[in-house]
Amino acid sequence: MKLNFSLISLLILTSCVAGTNSEIHAIKKLKQPLSKLDRIGVQIPKDGRYEHTIYEGSGIKTATAFEHEFRKHNVEVELLNCLTNHCAQIASDKGLSYILILEILHWEERQTTWSGRTDRLTIQATVINVPMKDRLTSSYLQGVGTRNTLGGEHVQDLLLRLASEYISSLY
Repeated sequence: MKLNFSLISLLILTSCVAGTNSEIHAIKKLKQPLSKLDRIGVQIPKDGRYEHTIYEGSGIKTATAFEHEFRKHNVEVELLNCLTNHCAQIASDKGLSYILILEILHWEERQTTWSGRTDRLTIQATVINVPMKDRLTSSYLQGVGTRNTLGGEHVQDLLLRLASEYISSLY
């Protein structure tokens, strides 16, 4: 009986610290990695939503997470507050080499501890070569939280992991 209780306790504790699942599905991969000398713009996307709930501030959180990861590789990174169809012109006027266009397709923040539903995040990320006006790559980034986190995991945790993995894949 004592052994069973210890085993069950260990299983519960192990599941509480399990990590997130994340996937990156590239529609088109880069032929050549980005350079540390490139000047990068990151578009601030519209706030994410799930059904009828809009998550205020999720757009700036998303752009800031990607900007932070780019700064690990590039000196010059700039946030762009523009509509997708105007970003290329704004980036060109600023002399940027590339822009990252972000779209939050799914932002679902749940109280996993009591609901049993996991946090989910899906972002479409597209890199555009500004001088060539060419789409270099487009990817779907998807993160799914774990069920047993005792309230310690949030969509922002998924966001940071996806941003880190994706930006690293560009270099």
